[in-house]
Amino acid sequence: MSNAVKYNRDGGSVTVEAEIAEPKFLRVIVTDTGPGIPAQKQSGLFEPFNRLGREAGDIEGTGIGLTITSQIVELLGGQIDFQSQEGVGSSFWIDIPIAEDLQTGLGEAQISAPVEAEPGPENSSGTVLYVEDNQANLELMKTIIERIPDVELIAVDSAENAIGIARDRIPDLILMDINLPGMNGIEALQALCADHKTKTIPVLALTAAAMPAEIELGKNAGFEEYLTKPIDVPQMLATISAYLGA
Repeated sequence: MSNAVKYNRDGGSVTVEAEIAEPKFLRVIVTDTGPGIPAQKQSGLFEPFNRLGREAGDIEGTGIGLTITSQIVELLGGQIDFQSQEGVGSSFWIDIPIAEDLQTGLGEAQISAPVEAEPGPENSSGTVLYVEDNQANLELMKTIIERIPDVELIAVDSAENAIGIARDRIPDLILMDINLPGMNGIEALQALCADHKTKTIPVLALTAAAMPAEIELGKNAGFEEYLTKPIDVPQMLATISAYLGA
């Protein structure tokens, strides 16, 4: 959508549509009325840092947005594609698989019943402190927590605020982003571990910092677990339930 706006024409339009694509995929389509992409340049569209000759223009960009988007979509088990006609515009779409128990949207997410030896959402209770500065991720976590009865979510957007709330409220579990404004997640973990009031609270990393070196750094910092984005909803439900289960 950002590209559809940036590379459009004055007075142009952007259309967003969603439809079911067989077999059981949700297709989201973004169509613009921009200048379109010349046929001879289309093969390089998903190459990193390839802006197809736009480098000299006045529109800012790095040329990695579509590369990252493609990788995320593929990790989710989907695919991305496009059609473009020079002088007419472009349509980009992503196909994301719809889980069998997720036909009506994320709000209906369910986790399969755990074995008796493991705690599940039905016997979990407590308070989760989520430290995240991205509003979309916060909304997703709210939806996830709503699936677990008797669990309260406290959301804050900075590590500094999280430390103060953790000392006052003593949550049962902390989910910590790494790349935060000001103090980062690793520094916040160190501060929590150094305080006698908060040092026993389990802290889990939940972050987009998923490069091998970043994961190793996070594990060495002392997080109980290092979970990467995009969030796997069933895994997140199971993980929270395991830490809060009776």
